[in-house]
Amino acid sequence: LVDDVAELRQLFSRMLTDHGIQVICAENGAVALQQLQQHQVHLILLDMHMPVKDGPSTLKELRALGYQQPVLALTADVLQDKHREMQQAGCQQVLTKPLTETALLQAIGPYLQDYRCNNSCAPSVLDAKSVDELYEFDELQLSYLASLTDLQLQIKNLQQQQDDAN
Repeated sequence: LVDDVAELRQLFSRMLTDHGIQVICAENGAVALQQLQQHQVHLILLDMHMPVKDGPSTLKELRALGYQQPVLALTADVLQDKHREMQQAGCQQVLTKPLTETALLQAIGPYLQDYRCNNSCAPSVLDAKSVDELYEFDELQLSYLASLTDLQLQIKNLQQQQDDAN
């Protein structure tokens, strides 16, 4: 799981580990490439917009190194042209954030059929979770949503700086 937003890494990790899926996290593509030298992974969830090394350049390097496992793009970009570009670059699928647990599990399920720990990637019944776990999960989601406002401001400021420089 490669994403520069810590809350998203924590949220998606929680969604996946709750279903028996082992997760290795990286905050950018450079860290992910280092981790791949130490770990065998069966699927990569890769954010497309990150500092240090973004998704497209990470994907290009992964493929050049011979990594043939599935890579699913994570993006907040909703433009279909951008989605097509990501798939043409070698992503098997593009997932648009925000992403629900059900959508995430349905997307990765077909790619992990041979590696499942629990015989199923279907979401478990919510009643089986304790109230404390639900509150903790809700707090993660709220933390992520709160961080979106800050990210939007940062993006606008960067765009303004680029416009001013041009």
